[in-house]
Amino acid sequence: MKTFFKRLLPVLMMVAALSFNAQAKKTVDANGYYNVMNAPQTHSKFKAQSKENQDGSFTTKIYSGKKLLQTFKHEATSGEVRFIDMNFDGYVDLFVGPASSRTYNIIYLYNKKTGKFVPTQGEVSLNGFFLVNDKKKHFVGMGSNGANSTFYQLYTWNGNKLEVSQSLMEFSDNEYDEPNGFTTKYTLIRGNDYYSSASVGCLIMATNKFSKLPKEWQKIIKSFEKM
Repeated sequence: MKTFFKRLLPVLMMVAALSFNAQAKKTVDANGYYNVMNAPQTHSKFKAQSKENQDGSFTTKIYSGKKLLQTFKHEATSGEVRFIDMNFDGYVDLFVGPASSRTYNIIYLYNKKTGKFVPTQGEVSLNGFFLVNDKKKHFVGMGSNGANSTFYQLYTWNGNKLEVSQSLMEFSDNEYDEPNGFTTKYTLIRGNDYYSSASVGCLIMATNKFSKLPKEWQKIIKSFEKM
């Protein structure tokens, strides 16, 4: 009987490994995007504890084992923390505040020299839902400008500085934003200045057809629709 189990053990371990991998792959969709909301709230090395302050802000404490590593006060919409590698350097980072489409979020990047987390540089805002693509090394956010429009922002990294490389506006009522120069269902621009579509070099394309959008943007929209 012992010999039987010894022979069976490698098979069971392989099945368990395959099962684990299958579960891990479920978090990544067919387009390669991963929902930040589904990222782990726990980590083998770090632990996060947050509490809301009287002024509506949050204080978050990060522990390394039982040792307090650092404390920071922030204005994120919530104190929820997700442990995820946001800048694709192989080290876990902190995504703070995911909640709903109009949330304000903050990213703290892990600094391997100090062993602590530091806020991202740059002036871009982090509002809405977020999907991450490890292979493409970018992540994208989706939010709303009101009842008539949805905006998507493609974020990339320049060192530790976060930048918006492209923005896509999707309008359900073209006439609503026509005074601002948006007359089509989809308007894709460089950067994140939504109301500069008329600026030289800003407008990439404007179309009423989903099929005319760049393939990656088609994938992004479909991935958000499946969230």
